Amino acid sequence: MEKLSKRPFLLAGTIFNVACLLLLAITSSVNLFNIFVDMDTSVSADALLIFSIFVNIMLIALSLVGIVMSAICMMRVNISVKAFHGKRFLILSTFILNIVTIVFALLAMKIAFDILTLFVCLALICASVFIFLDYYKNKVRFYKEQAEEVKEIK
Repeated sequence: MEKLSKRPFLLAGTIFNVACLLLLAITSSVNLFNIFVDMDTSVSADALLIFSIFVNIMLIALSLVGIVMSAICMMRVNISVKAFHGKRFLILSTFILNIVTIVFALLAMKIAFDILTLFVCLALICASVFIFLDYYKNKVRFYKEQAEEVKEIK
């Protein structure tokens, strides 16, 4: 039986990720609601208003997908190095989705500055670092085990 490996950084990163993405989805929903409430029906929508609606809808969609992917990644916390290496693309996809979400959140802050979005962006960066840390540590451990297996065969 293969030895299970614990990944505390991945667990912390995914829990942090779920909390931050949930908060980001709620704030984007509130921002989107405020945009629609403040929109004047007699004046045509300008480009900034349309772009703001698009960014907030993308933030909501990316947050929901990120919550699901982070929840799936939480199940990968206590598996063997070889099994984790086989599932590494989901973890890497979660990391990349975090980066895309951060970019969209920064675009939303460029339109209308929000201190909560700033703190959520910083927390998402921290969660992304935690996720990538365990991804990298597992990659090093996997190749080290592969090299040891090759030495044992020779």
